[in-house]
Amino acid sequence: MPAGRAEQIAALAALALLALGTFAVLRPFVAAILWAFVIALATWPAFDRLLAAVGGRRTLAAALMVLVLTACLIVPLGLAGFGLSRSVPNVITWAREIIADPPPPPTWLMETPILDDTIGLAWQQIAHREFNLAGTVEPHVGRISSFLLGVAAAIGGGLFQLGISLLIAFFLYRDGDFVAGEVRSLMERVAGARAKRLLREAHGTMTGVIYGIIGTALLQGFLTALGLWLAGVPTPLLLGALAAVVSPLPWGVGLVIWPSALWLAFEGNYFAAAFVFIWGIAPVGVVDNVVRPLFVSRSSRLPFVLVLMGLIGGALVAGVVGLFLGPVILAVAYALLREWAAEHREREVRAAE
Repeated sequence: MPAGRAEQIAALAALALLALGTFAVLRPFVAAILWAFVIALATWPAFDRLLAAVGGRRTLAAALMVLVLTACLIVPLGLAGFGLSRSVPNVITWAREIIADPPPPPTWLMETPILDDTIGLAWQQIAHREFNLAGTVEPHVGRISSFLLGVAAAIGGGLFQLGISLLIAFFLYRDGDFVAGEVRSLMERVAGARAKRLLREAHGTMTGVIYGIIGTALLQGFLTALGLWLAGVPTPLLLGALAAVVSPLPWGVGLVIWPSALWLAFEGNYFAAAFVFIWGIAPVGVVDNVVRPLFVSRSSRLPFVLVLMGLIGGALVAGVVGLFLGPVILAVAYALLREWAAEHREREVRAAE
């Protein structure tokens, strides 16, 4: 083998090992890096205004921006996780008290045709210890406790990732022009003349996804609070805010709507429960499945059906981050296919001439 060929193979092998090593080191931070870019893109207009207010001092503006985001994101989630972890023992104690001394069945349940005798007999058997409820349920209490503690731990892990994302976002704010130039240069080396168009398509789609998700979350939170207020559910504003927070999750608003409907049913408010159930499907559900894809499709040339598939498929593959990545990947692929098809048609026209 010629010496030059051997050197090329060795150089390629070294580059491959370097790439693998880089990926292995950065793999734990991939989600945090992606979230940092999402956060920076979503808040860049606010950062520009803050930068002008502090006289163009980028480091100061970046630090202030990260402090504001920490107060808006990390502090509320941290309090929620801390409150959940502290409430687990109270929930377990309450459950064991209910098991030890079951309350009388709800009036509405006893008045339900056909079920009244069956439910009443079963409830009496439980109350008089004829049915070993404690022995049946007690083994699952520990699992429920572990699940709740696991949710609190997941919130803690998410806070750690979010903290890293905000740290990375600080450098993106401070060195945004340099980072944008490097990304543009890299894309030009990879995609050539197509780089600017692909970057423009990716940026437009990402911006549309960000504002679509934020706008959808705010609208769903408002509609949820309005529906729960009309139905007479306590603290509708708090529940509406919670619905806005969990809105990006698949069927996230259902975590607020369906328990509220069940609570109304147990209280005997059947009409209000049915209203909340229907309200959760339309208009709240329509907002999630129609308004969000419309937001994204208006910011890119991606067809509506592909936007919907990108949002759902991305969420199924990569969770919440996939909501942002799915449409962007499809938008870039769609732009490449359109250019390839246009070039192919041009070649056919020139050949025909």
